[in-house]
Amino acid sequence: MTFDGSAVIMKKTKVERINNMRKAIALLFVISSIIGVIFCVSKAVSNPTNSSKTSSYSNYSSSYGSSSYGGSSYSSATKKDPAVGMTMDEVLASSWGAPKMKKTRNADDFWYYGENLDKCITFSHGIVAVILG
Repeated sequence: MTFDGSAVIMKKTKVERINNMRKAIALLFVISSIIGVIFCVSKAVSNPTNSSKTSSYSNYSSSYGSSSYGGSSYSSATKKDPAVGMTMDEVLASSWGAPKMKKTRNADDFWYYGENLDKCITFSHGIVAVILG
């Protein structure tokens, strides 16, 4: 019986390709998260001066008012501030309530708050990853 090393080389190459693909996917996720944070920071730094832009989102925030969520009302004393690790539903029930504006990019969601949209919560796969403001 002779040993043919080509099967071992092919198997090793396949494992290396799978590992390289996993590394590439992880790198893409990190890059996507960094871009999301940069986008959120740049939005928080720039103050929109167009008052119509802010008022155009007032219908959204008033229709999803922050005083109640899911049919039950919450007093401001019992509401918590948003925290990393919360779900979207928990943020809606938090002291910040419904956002004035929402944006989505890939698996990340960006919720903007404040008069000048200067507060931002970044969700990654539905969980709070970053809070600015």
